[in-house]
Amino acid sequence: MFFHLPIENQIKHHQQEYYDANSKSHQEGSSTTFIEFMLDMIFATLKKLIEDIKRHPMEVTEHLKQLLAVLTTDYRVTASEILTLMGLKSRENLRKNYPHPALKAGLIKLELPGHSTSRNQRYIKN
Repeated sequence: MFFHLPIENQIKHHQQEYYDANSKSHQEGSSTTFIEFMLDMIFATLKKLIEDIKRHPMEVTEHLKQLLAVLTTDYRVTASEILTLMGLKSRENLRKNYPHPALKAGLIKLELPGHSTSRNQRYIKN
């Protein structure tokens, strides 16, 4: 779960406090101060995330529901495979209504993030 949280951004904004907590824990010979600091950072990150979600609720359209239904967590699919699985004909319609909004919403990810137009590109459910 924590892998997907941008905790490092929160720590970056509180970098001196991070070093202070680490140093104090080292001096005390106990991790308590550092753990409390990290828990505060996790809490602040979760709080910000919840606020962001409330400000920008995501609407899961029928297109996104259909796309997620054909993707399983272990299955990587190409755009051509999605066209076939969903019975679609237009690549442009596919890109505009299915993977693009799902990528933007973080529901799916690219197998080759730096090569979005690669013929070897596959989509993976998050």
